[in-house]
Amino acid sequence: KEIDPLVRDLLPSAVDVEYPRFVLRRGPGGPNNYALSVHQDYGLYREDMANTVISAKEGSEGLGQKERYSRWLDRMASGDASGYTVLNLWRPVPPMEGPVSKVPLAVCDPDSVRVQDTVPQNLFGYVPGGQHTMGLKFHPDQRWYFYPQMTKDEVLVHRQFHWQKGIPEPYDRIQTVFHTAFEHPGAPPNAEKRTSSE
Repeated sequence: KEIDPLVRDLLPSAVDVEYPRFVLRRGPGGPNNYALSVHQDYGLYREDMANTVISAKEGSEGLGQKERYSRWLDRMASGDASGYTVLNLWRPVPPMEGPVSKVPLAVCDPDSVRVQDTVPQNLFGYVPGGQHTMGLKFHPDQRWYFYPQMTKDEVLVHRQFHWQKGIPEPYDRIQTVFHTAFEHPGAPPNAEKRTSSE
């Protein structure tokens, strides 16, 4: 409920907004380590969503992954669907007290990423058979940013998957955000460990 107004403000034309049944928590006391490698959590195309937690829509419990994906494709093909977007909302959370100074999140401007530098890969551990994700080869034109000293009342929103009806494949540009955590060289040695949720 807290994020719904933000999402609807960012995507005013969105009709059907769904929220996942879980969130990732990273840092002390959580099961997930910091993701210290450049990645994008999903692929570029609809077929890349065939084996992902996103296609596991609420109410589809008991269905096999192939049937859930088939239903998702049917929704995308319907006349009232113009596209599909997955957003990531990343923020520091308690028990963190201060701002993030150690291991912040960096994001890459999608306009600086060449499609030919993306590396398809599968990530195992979240869904059976592995989830299709992407890595990224370095290119000197890539532009990276981070938001220093993020606090618990700030949230970083970035797009992780985007499909739009009428845009021909293969794409000639990236519309999603590659990202990574990184060890900030200017962080004090005794900096508070980051606790974040996404």
